[in-house]
Amino acid sequence: MSKMIVNHKVRDFANWKTVFDSMYALRKQFGCTAEHVYRGHENPNEVLIVTHWGNPEQARKYGQSQELKDGMQNAGVVSAPDIYFAE
Repeated sequence: MSKMIVNHKVRDFANWKTVFDSMYALRKQFGCTAEHVYRGHENPNEVLIVTHWGNPEQARKYGQSQELKDGMQNAGVVSAPDIYFAE
């Protein structure tokens, strides 16, 4: 199982989480099988997302999708994401 780990800062966690949750079906459509969201202790607007995928290609396609880019903008992401892939 592949994992995509994303870290970025958001303007307002509550707003970001609402948009993130609304995109559940999209992630599932791309092949996401599980997800975990964490927020920073020192900065509660710093977010770490771990998503699980059947293979890394599914995660990359989702990561490059226009729907995700639009969602990130609507959610108030204010920093470029750091993205890591793991097995």
